Amino acid sequence: KFLHHSGCIPIGDSPLIPQTCPYPSGLYHVEKQERLFALFHEFEESIAAILFAHTHSNELRHTEALPDHAPPALIGTSISPCYTTDPGFRIVKYDLDTYQPVDMATYSVNLGEEIPEDETNPFNLQIPSLVDYLGMESLTNHAIMKLADNMLDDNEVWNNYFNNFYKGVTQTACDTAECRRGEVCLVACGFSETTWNSCNSSAVVPLESACGFDDTSETPSEEGKDGDKSLASILTSSSKR
Repeated sequence: KFLHHSGCIPIGDSPLIPQTCPYPSGLYHVEKQERLFALFHEFEESIAAILFAHTHSNELRHTEALPDHAPPALIGTSISPCYTTDPGFRIVKYDLDTYQPVDMATYSVNLGEEIPEDETNPFNLQIPSLVDYLGMESLTNHAIMKLADNMLDDNEVWNNYFNNFYKGVTQTACDTAECRRGEVCLVACGFSETTWNSCNSSAVVPLESACGFDDTSETPSEEGKDGDKSLASILTSSSKR
């Protein structure tokens, strides 16, 4: 049996994430987020896809509570433009044996161009294969972490992700090292404020270490209520597998 987890608001997320901490308005209760990650951890071999929306942008997120071969979170854009985005949608290709996403194509409308009044389908194929476009080997947790590392050093990969895939042609400028680091950390460990802050305040590479996911991590592992592990403990122990 396989499970596709879907929802609107990405875990711990907020519409104000660009250039800021991913939790300025606390849209998730911490205890509920911890419980959800604990369930991810418990049923990790059954989870085949994690699908969110809400941000009106195409995004990829490494899912800290799941192992390397597991799916990342896929955050989809919207037909309605908002937060400087163009309208868009995606077509996801799935593996028929594992039911995991293996690639996707994205379609978008460039609002910066004039659209004829008699146009019945203004959407154009933007990216035929996301895996090829971003130079990834697959669409897995491991591949997303490698992508995040590449985005720090490779300007072409960064431009393809942030200025094309992320929000289409219409895009808010992110032309400083601080902004770039923040957005890349969102891909690498954006589900937890603790890990995002650790990554964003550090110059450490690879990002797995900056997020606190390696064996030398000092990420706290305090016990929560009723003996449940804290979110930091769940993420750290899960990502070492």
